[in-house]
Amino acid sequence: MKHAFRNALIRIVTMLGLEFGILLSGVVVTETVFSWQCVGRLVTTAITQRDIPVVQAAVVIGDLMGISLGIIAGYRGGRLDDIIMRLADIQLAFPFILLAIMVLVVLGPGVWNLIPVLGIGQWVTYARIARG
Repeated sequence: MKHAFRNALIRIVTMLGLEFGILLSGVVVTETVFSWQCVGRLVTTAITQRDIPVVQAAVVIGDLMGISLGIIAGYRGGRLDDIIMRLADIQLAFPFILLAIMVLVVLGPGVWNLIPVLGIGQWVTYARIARG
């Protein structure tokens, strides 16, 4: 339990240390030490009000698609289950960023094209859980 707790705290302590370093030394020292621009503030202020609905819509698409396919695969079983789960395995084996770039090149850039791509990228996790 101690080992798991220590490993869970690594990210929290790292981010707090970066934030504390920014508060004490300022942006100039942080840029020279870490070679990043405003490390702690970049993480905490990168999310804007426009990004939250995009992420929520993508999660809803991934949820609905994954849960429905997982329930169908688990309930029906047999050949349909094999097909759906092999599609999930293929998607897990293929790097998602390459798939997203290819689809966005074909569809064009934009928020409305990004939402379904992000949603389709996460259906596998929900499908596997719902099937189980």
